Amino acid sequence: MKGSRIYIDGRLRTRKWSSNGQDRYTTEIVVESLEMIGAPRGHEQPDRDANAGAPMPSNGDEWVRAYDEAESTQGIVK
Repeated sequence: MKGSRIYIDGRLRTRKWSSNGQDRYTTEIVVESLEMIGAPRGHEQPDRDANAGAPMPSNGDEWVRAYDEAESTQGIVK
């Protein structure tokens, strides 16, 4: 939910590639787990079920692929 606080556990990864003969670099955040830790200001905390608050397991590469796909659809050139 927009405005909610989250906790992210992961690592940074730097990649290098060449574009038109020039070296380019990018630093990515690889998310290992993500946890919602609070409601946005002015919103009540919804009832939590047994699994609420547990870290969401994820493969960090899936997040990177989603980020890369979002960049390609927005016309961002690396």
